[in-house]
Amino acid sequence: GRALLADDMGLGKTLQAISAAAWLARHEGVERVLVVCPASLKHQWAREIQRFTSLSVQVIEGNPIQRRDLYRDLDFFNIMNYELVHYDEEELIRRQFDLIILDEAQRIKNWRTKTADRVKRLRSPYAFVLTGTPLENRLDELYSIFQFIDPTILGPLWRFNERYYETERRSSGSYRVLGHKNLDELRRRIAPYVLRRVREDVLL
Repeated sequence: GRALLADDMGLGKTLQAISAAAWLARHEGVERVLVVCPASLKHQWAREIQRFTSLSVQVIEGNPIQRRDLYRDLDFFNIMNYELVHYDEEELIRRQFDLIILDEAQRIKNWRTKTADRVKRLRSPYAFVLTGTPLENRLDELYSIFQFIDPTILGPLWRFNERYYETERRSSGSYRVLGHKNLDELRRRIAPYVLRRVREDVLL
């Protein structure tokens, strides 16, 4: 019910998420889906939904009064950009979404940002997180994504750091990262929640 879809770019993550949402509507009673994506992709998501399903869809945009009207009468799919989660947090929390889809989820990789913090406050029984690059530079990017999927999987940040980072204490009392450890264990812990294919798997 809560998963990270980490296929390479171009392998159809959007369509997979739309298909899974339609399946959940038919078999699990899902009635409201919130899609959070970059502003440039909102209308592309709407077009894909209209092309492949008969489910209702709206893009949440406009001034605060216009957006408030849209929240009062939600469709099955409701699409908004990450920045609006920051501004409309109260409206979103008041509504119960059955499924939340985060597209281009690298937007929440930095757990220190206000956007990541607001997104992680959203609650839903089901969640799909879509990104072709779940890990680019630092292990704590992956940690930040899993905080949204299910914070119990990797536990508190201090324990995660202690378990998977090799560190050295400086004379000043701070720590310097030397490398990583126990990565096979980490892969096993996240494996039940991650779906990833690379281009070579599906080229034919």
